[in-house]
Amino acid sequence: MYRRAGGEPFSPGTVELLTAFAGQAGVVLALAEGANARHRVSLLEERERIARELHDVIVQRLYAAGMQLDRVRRRMRRRFAHADGARLGEAVDQLDQTIEEIRGTVRQLRSGEPGPSEPASARTDLAESARTEVRIAGELLGYPPTLELSGELADIPVERADHVRAALREALSNVVRHSGARETRVTLLREDDAVRLRVRDNGCGVPRDVAKRGLRHLAERAEGAGGEFSVNSSPSMGTMVAFDLPL
Repeated sequence: MYRRAGGEPFSPGTVELLTAFAGQAGVVLALAEGANARHRVSLLEERERIARELHDVIVQRLYAAGMQLDRVRRRMRRRFAHADGARLGEAVDQLDQTIEEIRGTVRQLRSGEPGPSEPASARTDLAESARTEVRIAGELLGYPPTLELSGELADIPVERADHVRAALREALSNVVRHSGARETRVTLLREDDAVRLRVRDNGCGVPRDVAKRGLRHLAERAEGAGGEFSVNSSPSMGTMVAFDLPL
């Protein structure tokens, strides 16, 4: 508020009126800020819901479909294997690429500032996720892999849990596609400062002519998250995938 230079000072009545007006203006501004905050919360909640649906529903279905197609391709009769097998292989590769793109979208949706529905300290039950991945793999393998869980896995930070879940899914995918294993063992251990995943099978190892894009992605995940990733594989000893992340 201002008056002309040299003009009469504001009267006490005018000051009182302007003070009341300023108070009402402050209330309006506060209400507007509250409305903006509610809008941001709603937006974050919607983004989290979409990310959760993409990750927990759509990716799971695409993953299972890709595994089924790959299983059919490997069991096709030899006289049809070259042409139709190649087409099924391309379909599986496209599904893998789609899954990676969806995961990238999920990471983007969850990369904003944390809100009430997605706080920085959010936790997820990694044990339940591991059971789901092992169950899906068991349906495709024809036998249930052994699952060993140790430590408190119900409060793993969401970002850490996503990395471990991706590592478990990729490792089991390789077992189903390439190993021919009769036994598979999954071990998930929570320590005070780290979570450790081991996937072992007694199959033929990872074939040299197989694309290892998924394993490279896991190595990049581990490096980006400050963890460690390794694969030990041989035709006589099978394969062991190790994925460790600090908490």
